[in-house]
Amino acid sequence: MSNAKPVFTIAAVVAAFALLIGLGTWQLARRAEKQALIALIESRMAAPPVPLPAVIGDAAAFDYRRVVVAGRFLHGKEMRVLNRVLDGRAGVHVVTPLARDGATAVLVNRGWAPGDHATPVLPLAGAGGERVTVTGIARVPRPPGPFVPANAPARGLWYALDIAVMAAARDLGPVAPVVVWADTAPGDAGGYPRGGQAPPMPQDNHLSYALTWYSLALALAVIVVIARRRAPRG
Repeated sequence: MSNAKPVFTIAAVVAAFALLIGLGTWQLARRAEKQALIALIESRMAAPPVPLPAVIGDAAAFDYRRVVVAGRFLHGKEMRVLNRVLDGRAGVHVVTPLARDGATAVLVNRGWAPGDHATPVLPLAGAGGERVTVTGIARVPRPPGPFVPANAPARGLWYALDIAVMAAARDLGPVAPVVVWADTAPGDAGGYPRGGQAPPMPQDNHLSYALTWYSLALALAVIVVIARRRAPRG
């Protein structure tokens, strides 16, 4: 029994060291995957825009792809996504449904505007219901983070893009499974909403995570060496 404690300690240290090294190596593998994803996204965003189909079967195939859509803005069913910041100023993203002939409607993030959910925003295009053409980046909205407040459609409070809930709240019927983040249109300079807001991009923090795990493994090894040198002999 006298040797049980040292054996257990050695086993625990070896297991902890292996776990830390494994986590660091896993983060490096995740980094390679994330870099490949970012390269794919950048290539899609740099490609010429393609027409958004009337019905989209595979939304992922259009994620981050530049698209062009035509239709009529439904300004009466507009929504404001709160807590958006541009150049240090708090504001909203103006999301307006675009009705398309012979196709599902599509939500268009027309850009940033100052104010809140109740602040009027002058439509820059399609104010009279005329047909407009919008070019932008299609995005499949991701679930919001744990600290983002829940949407409150009944109160007109939107904190995150949620296509299904927004479509139901505005009685839009079938809606495309992507949101088009509109480019800045000619003549929009200085006006609102201000288009050309870049959609969120994946973040590659995996190298720093890997270095953290490897550093902890190194620290553990140093602690073990120091402890062995200070341990009484005999």
